[in-house]
Amino acid sequence: MAQSSDLLHLRTTAPMDRSAMKAVIQLVTDLDPTAGVYHSDDMTILQIRRNPSVSDEQLRAAIASAGITLQPGVVDPATLHPVAGVDTEPVYIVTGDEAADLARYQAARELWNANHPDAPIAAPVHLTNE
Repeated sequence: MAQSSDLLHLRTTAPMDRSAMKAVIQLVTDLDPTAGVYHSDDMTILQIRRNPSVSDEQLRAAIASAGITLQPGVVDPATLHPVAGVDTEPVYIVTGDEAADLARYQAARELWNANHPDAPIAAPVHLTNE
């Protein structure tokens, strides 16, 4: 079965800790072994790449069984992009367009590093199930 590019963005009511994220990854991949589960830097946004045969309701039920409360509705990924500026730390946001995501992050990182040589930022580190 080929992996779909069907992305779902969900917001939690509170930041998750790493053990909760691990449980979410396990429960989602139990539903869909081809799924990818990612999180925002602040651990409040879940991005799930899933097979379209897995419904939103199934994913929400699995996540709830890990003790995570989700806000209603879905998150528009366009609202997650911080406005780049000299005092805005770069944030790597996965939108499904890897080349554009990397280019946007690298530009923000270069701007930050040029204006903050005492606090340079390198490549992002994210927990994923891949």
